[in-house]
Amino acid sequence: MIRRGRIVPATLFGRALLTLILTFGLFALVTISAIVFYALVPVAQRSAADLASIMVLSARTLQQLPPSLREDYRTRLAREYQIRLAEERPLADQTRYFFPYLSQFKQALAERLGRPIEVVTSVANGERWFWVALDVDDGTLWTGFPRSRLGTRPLQALSVIFGVAALLILGTAAILAGRVTQPLQRLSKAAEQVAQGFSPHALPETGPTELANLARQFNETSRQIRELLANRTLLLTGVSHDLRTPLTRLRLAVEMLPAGTAQTLVSRMERDIEEMNALITQAIEFGKSLGAGRREDVDLAALVEDLVIGRPRIVWQRGPCCPYHVDALALRRILGNLLENALRYSHERVDVYLDCQAPQPAIFVLDRGPGIPDAERDAVLMPYYRLEASRNRQTGGSGLGLAVAHQLALANQMELRLGLRRGGGTIATVRLPAIEMGAGADGKGVDGQARGAYIRARPPLSPEHSTMLHAGDQAPLFSLPNADMERVNLEDLIGRRHTVLYFYPKDDTPGCTMEALEFTDLQTEFDQTETEVIGISRDSCTSHGAFRDKYGLTVHLLSDTDGEACEAYGVWREKEAHGEKRMGIVRSTFIVDKQGLIRHALYDVKPKGHAAEVLRLARDLSDG
Repeated sequence: MIRRGRIVPATLFGRALLTLILTFGLFALVTISAIVFYALVPVAQRSAADLASIMVLSARTLQQLPPSLREDYRTRLAREYQIRLAEERPLADQTRYFFPYLSQFKQALAERLGRPIEVVTSVANGERWFWVALDVDDGTLWTGFPRSRLGTRPLQALSVIFGVAALLILGTAAILAGRVTQPLQRLSKAAEQVAQGFSPHALPETGPTELANLARQFNETSRQIRELLANRTLLLTGVSHDLRTPLTRLRLAVEMLPAGTAQTLVSRMERDIEEMNALITQAIEFGKSLGAGRREDVDLAALVEDLVIGRPRIVWQRGPCCPYHVDALALRRILGNLLENALRYSHERVDVYLDCQAPQPAIFVLDRGPGIPDAERDAVLMPYYRLEASRNRQTGGSGLGLAVAHQLALANQMELRLGLRRGGGTIATVRLPAIEMGAGADGKGVDGQARGAYIRARPPLSPEHSTMLHAGDQAPLFSLPNADMERVNLEDLIGRRHTVLYFYPKDDTPGCTMEALEFTDLQTEFDQTETEVIGISRDSCTSHGAFRDKYGLTVHLLSDTDGEACEAYGVWREKEAHGEKRMGIVRSTFIVDKQGLIRHALYDVKPKGHAAEVLRLARDLSDG
């Protein structure tokens, strides 16, 4: 089964293409074989027999002519029939020459002479000749003909035939397979969008009758689903709104209770009414959240900053401007609900991180709460589902926060994921939708580029601000997130451990992987010298996490997406590769002692064996 899976393509287009190629290829092979064996070979045999007869007849005729006429006969024979007669053996050429016609010629001449013959090849004046020895009355006469006499080029002919046949077969097969599979591909993508909760555009109802009917039925089903969702939304908001009237009557009835009514009873009734009012309000908001909103150009960093400001226990460090085209209102509600959940279920700090480096930016909300079990991750996105066992709304909420966030994300083509955090807690990831061509309100991106060339602005790093450091310099302090999006401060390590800071160009590249694996293999030895090993690059935290998990790395990997640490340590410089100059991280390592002083500054190092050399320096530092 494994071997079959490697040969047979997984896609319908690939299988249809392979079937057509094999079918047309077999037909072309049979056709060419039939032409060769039933047409070309008989013609070649007839031509070889005629040539053999002419050569034998020419040799015998020469012997019968008077000596005075023989030279004139040789000249006419060479001029009119391209056949030469010689008494001496020609100088043989030992180079192997592929000429299928010779086998037919040798067979015809052997049948005519009644004995096996030998063909001698020679080259005269840049032209190849073929000679055979014929027995005559006076001895042996060599008879030859040039390669140009036949004028055929079998190799070139076969190359042209097979080349054209291959192009026609591949082109025709690709066109036919594409016509069959393209409508099915559109249907498959539309079905995936429906499964994800999106409302796809109507499919074109064209093409073959079967495919057009399939597209028509899918469009009708999609329309019914949209109407069903619209009716559900209308019903939900309508019922919730109608409940306001009896709720108002209840509030009025409480206000008109007799003066002697117990205050505790009144307070409990008022609290119940307020909870009912909050539930109705959330139900109305949930109904309104089922549709997509209008996208606009916003600064994601400023949007997150506005959401977290004033909230307790939230750790957020604003980076540079991160413009993007997104539904800002929906994103605010999604992040607001995630932050409320994180603060409600976690009594420790909540970290918020914005990754603006990826093609589709992502926002992460990390808490240290009890976490969400794998079996419950889909259920918590459903309305009114609560993990908290009690019915207390102060501790467990109403069960609509994540449901609203999930519905808003689906409606606006965002991706909301919930996962377990290392060390306990939850990671909520909101990945924004891809930018469509011409996505600005004015036909331009927020940075003023032309339509379709949307580029998120990022301040360029300049080599003028990147100064190389030396032994004895104070190590520049930094605070950077690691692969788990937790901040690591160099200041926290100073006074406790020595630190190895190695800067590398990019995750999961051959040299950087070798370097990280060597540092990981020597992790125990570094711990014995009270030395912390930290790798820094401009890759994102998610890239670091994937790099770490793929190779089982144990060293800390920090994300310097803005390049501030790279500039501070002088590793962001001009590099030349394959004759092209560009800016990048020069592979460098710094050994910092417990006092925060740089003891060794190693620039432009090679990855192989570098970890062992750094370990030797760290041991010398620890022993000293």
